[in-house]
Amino acid sequence: MGSGTPPPRAPESLELELFREDSDPAEVEGSDYRSRGVILSGPLESLQGPLQIGLSVPDEYLSSGDTYLILEEEVLSPSGGPAVNVRVLPTQVDAEAGQLLAVLENSGTGPVGMSSGAGVLAAQARRPAAQAAAPTAVTIRAENGWVFDGFVSDHFRVSYRGRVVNAEMVRRGVELLEEQRQLIEDYNFTFTGVTVTEVTLQPLKDKAGLFVPSRLGASSCTLQLANRFFYDEGFFTDQYTELQATVGHELLHLAQFTADPRWAATKAVSPLPTLWLDEAAATWFEAAAVGNPDYISPNAQQNVRFFENPLFGAPLDQAQNHGYGASFFLRALAARYGERWVAEIYNQLRAGTPSGTANEALYNALDQQGSSPGLEWVPFLETFFTTPYILSADFGGPPISHAAAIQAARTADGSDYTVSFTPNQKLNAAASTASGTLLAGEPASLQASFSLGGLSAAALSLSFSEKDDTLEAFTQPSQVIIAVDAPADAGVLVYGLESSSGLYYPLAGAPFAYLSSRDPASQTGSQMFIEDFGPDGSGSGLSQLLLIPFNSRSSLRDPNQTANITLQITFLGSLLPPPVVDDYPPPEEFSTEPPPADNPTTPPESSHVCQGMTVETLRSPLMHTSRCWLTCFGIGSGTPSDAEIQACIDANQ
Repeated sequence: MGSGTPPPRAPESLELELFREDSDPAEVEGSDYRSRGVILSGPLESLQGPLQIGLSVPDEYLSSGDTYLILEEEVLSPSGGPAVNVRVLPTQVDAEAGQLLAVLENSGTGPVGMSSGAGVLAAQARRPAAQAAAPTAVTIRAENGWVFDGFVSDHFRVSYRGRVVNAEMVRRGVELLEEQRQLIEDYNFTFTGVTVTEVTLQPLKDKAGLFVPSRLGASSCTLQLANRFFYDEGFFTDQYTELQATVGHELLHLAQFTADPRWAATKAVSPLPTLWLDEAAATWFEAAAVGNPDYISPNAQQNVRFFENPLFGAPLDQAQNHGYGASFFLRALAARYGERWVAEIYNQLRAGTPSGTANEALYNALDQQGSSPGLEWVPFLETFFTTPYILSADFGGPPISHAAAIQAARTADGSDYTVSFTPNQKLNAAASTASGTLLAGEPASLQASFSLGGLSAAALSLSFSEKDDTLEAFTQPSQVIIAVDAPADAGVLVYGLESSSGLYYPLAGAPFAYLSSRDPASQTGSQMFIEDFGPDGSGSGLSQLLLIPFNSRSSLRDPNQTANITLQITFLGSLLPPPVVDDYPPPEEFSTEPPPADNPTTPPESSHVCQGMTVETLRSPLMHTSRCWLTCFGIGSGTPSDAEIQACIDANQ
């Protein structure tokens, strides 16, 4: 092998290691000859001239016409984890030397991420140290069975092994590639430093396609598409929507790769700083790629519970799936600020955000709109859960993982009902319940605690059971008190499902009417009283409650900083008269005469509802739904003094 440095640059020393593979390579579909590879290792990303490659091959493959030199590079693809970047190099035959020759060209304007980019890389103190990568290594081998250079357009060259694909379908695939590239540019993304992109058709088993980055820069990145799309016209036509979505998704990854040239040399092996956003944006773009604004990617549907984890805090092994789900958040932002606004996030990276992370880029792009991720989070949650059809007519909303049912059963003497909350398995781990009675004594309550990282949420559904005597007990609208203890930037959204329309009605909704005890932005305070809640058939306006605890803190330094949120639900019932039972005396046996004047009615004894209470315990917002507080101060009262609280306790010990 030899390398040359194009004039007028002064000669530079570049130390590379060269060694041969120890064993024969694995067989691949469509090829019956693969030579042992020659591994070239060193600072190849700093190479600025042409690298001439020559490799000896057996005579029968030297002039076969389908044997080429292949460049392989092990990288991390944002689309599928560990991957091999495969480039088919334009190859010539040197019959006299018995070699195949090719030139790896990095001259001219060059790919993004050459020596100048590497120089900036060393100066970045805020990018995580884990992003520093080992020296670049590529494997060069000879391989036969390739169809090469038959399908070339302005921006793509398509190659494939074997003869099983339909040439006309490949031609139409090239047209689709050009269409999607133009569409991406119409959305204000760019392909800086990329002229022609290599596309190989591969026997991908569990994927439709793959963007494969390269440490050599954006012009060395490739796309891989599943060759099954191109077998025949019937399959090509039937699966065309999936192919459109795949091509648009993977090509957008290429545009993303060009955005910040400082990190091109490391992003191919350490994509984490932008991975969640890269997947979110590429998944969001699929709707445009297929020409259907209501299209929802299957990957997004499968990761719809992304909101349960901090938006900015996904680790490497979860960031891809997290990004798929987070495409719903980008969809909401694009609907608010315009479809071409998403490219502005990547313009922030191109402009050189200090950290080089997606988190800071998103923050800066929203700051230009006078907003922030935290300000957008609460309205997004409201839309996501209660009006998901705004995001897409084909989206029914996320599943509600926490749920509790209110259940009632007659007491043994038939004079009252025992009321209880029955949480599902998910909620049971985070909640404690206390049974109560409908007509006397303490009411039933449920207390649940959530520890939520920045820009995350949970969801809790409250409805009525049909077991035991529930429907008999609640024949009229019931009363519920919800109290919340939450720090700044955190709270609980509350919605009621209307019995008549089946739609959610905001009781404590976005953007600032949510419940919170310590967030000054909350316009509702720490508790609310709901009095029109009951099962179907009770005449209630609301048949179900949806509560969404959230943390809207968007810290760039500590995205996993948690907020502890506690909510208490107290069920007061409808204050109905006691149920009729057989052993009640008939009405005529009750005297309607007032008691004799000389035998006045004995004053009722203390209710004892404040037994064991202190001023300090009653000051907690969660105690404002206790029978003690309600007996003394009622619902929605002002703030009593310590003396008034103590007087209440003394009177009801």
